[in-house]
Amino acid sequence: MKSKHDYSQAFGLARSLREEHSYHPLVEGKIPAEIRGTLYRNGPGLFERDGYRKANILDGDGMVQAFRFAKGAVHYRNRFVRTHKWLDEEAADKYLYNTWTTRRPGGMLKNAFFQGKFKGQAGVTVRVLNGKLYAFDESSLPYRLDPETLETLNGEVDFGVHFENARTLFAAHNKVDGQTGEWV
Repeated sequence: MKSKHDYSQAFGLARSLREEHSYHPLVEGKIPAEIRGTLYRNGPGLFERDGYRKANILDGDGMVQAFRFAKGAVHYRNRFVRTHKWLDEEAADKYLYNTWTTRRPGGMLKNAFFQGKFKGQAGVTVRVLNGKLYAFDESSLPYRLDPETLETLNGEVDFGVHFENARTLFAAHNKVDGQTGEWV
């Protein structure tokens, strides 16, 4: 079954990557030895389950990637962020929750009484704050990840902020002030 709009072929985007990898990729040319550190990227990585396809590339489950550079070499690793949504749907092997533009399978009647069951995918931004790695989404609290293995640690993180709209405080497009180093 496909969703109403199928953008799967647009620019080659929205192709699912179900596997997680850890390897040293083949590099053409040379990586300068002076390049050291880790480049993290976050984005959608899973668009289909049980024959149902997400309607928009922004609805895919979050997959974090790490490119680790050292001594003229690079190591690549990717992992899905183990959000509450991802864990539930992985166990059921089907979509259970609405996302940004895609309703869960079952049509209008099944979804009419499913209010408040929208869960985030932690698939928009990844950021290192105080030596800790976090995956962000526009609709949920961030998830903390192990910076080496990319393993999801302890579920959602609220940073000690407790108020009704705390989720909106942790939007995926946060910034760090270049002058003060404060997270805004």
